[in-house]
Amino acid sequence: MNSLNQTQLLLALIPVFALIALGWWAACMGWLHVSSIADMSKVVFYLFMPPLLFRTMSQTHLEQLDLVPIAAYFSATLAVLAAVLWWRGVGVASVTWGLGAVFSNTVMVGIPLVGLAFGPEGLVTLLTVVAVHAMTLLTVGTVVAELSLHPNQSQTGTYLQSIAGLMRAVLKALKQAVIHPVPIPIFCGLLFAQTGWAMPEVVDQPLQVLASAFSPVALIMLGATTFYQGGKSQMVQVLPMLAIKLVVLPVVVGLSAWLFGMPPVASAVLVMCAALPSGANVFMFSQRYGHNQDLVATGVTLSTALCVVSLPMAMSVLAWLV
Repeated sequence: MNSLNQTQLLLALIPVFALIALGWWAACMGWLHVSSIADMSKVVFYLFMPPLLFRTMSQTHLEQLDLVPIAAYFSATLAVLAAVLWWRGVGVASVTWGLGAVFSNTVMVGIPLVGLAFGPEGLVTLLTVVAVHAMTLLTVGTVVAELSLHPNQSQTGTYLQSIAGLMRAVLKALKQAVIHPVPIPIFCGLLFAQTGWAMPEVVDQPLQVLASAFSPVALIMLGATTFYQGGKSQMVQVLPMLAIKLVVLPVVVGLSAWLFGMPPVASAVLVMCAALPSGANVFMFSQRYGHNQDLVATGVTLSTALCVVSLPMAMSVLAWLV
């Protein structure tokens, strides 16, 4: 493993901080109002995110994926998310909070850091996780959110009527979860990848432009939201989220990698992936469902700042693995 010094870490985090700061400044100058943030979130969610997910999955060939890192990482991540839902209750607000505690910034921060620390061997493991990261966590989050939004309304009647009502609610929620800006482009991208066709340049270039706009615009909106939350204290709820994201999740992922018998470098990459700051996708999820926007914005910003300390500590602990 190559040494990852503080300067390299800061260089990888500077673009994230800069975009958040630009959003804060734009709100401070009055260029971004609260109402415009809500409108822009729809643009990002419906225009920028689908091309990003489609292009990612259109280059993913299922037969080439190494399922062991995927199984090790997501069995741990989903277990932590399930524990959060058990602790906080099943609901839109809870699953949004939970995603903030498990969804990592694997692209903007993860790729440069893993490339510096582990080289090509580490990037192979990371990109295997990246290929299905958003698909897995956002789809699970969407299903939980939609099930929460369409509960069984039948409180009376026979047992069979109650079961029938529950099944109708589940089917309605699953329909809402499938006909949705997250799973549709993922499934379409996977189907396209299996055809073996090359994406026509006239189609791929506009998709690439739209996809590349997702991260910067989402982070700018996150910064603006941070400005408008003003003096509202989120620390009581944010601190447990940060503790889970930066401490608990890496430990659970490390145990999972050990149980799956993964080699040292791959195990270290998965732990580092878990220790990354929260991704802006969670902020867009919170905007989509109108829950915990301020809380998630604070969590993403603070987890990014704390990574200057937490990631070097994680790297020091991981040094013995490789």
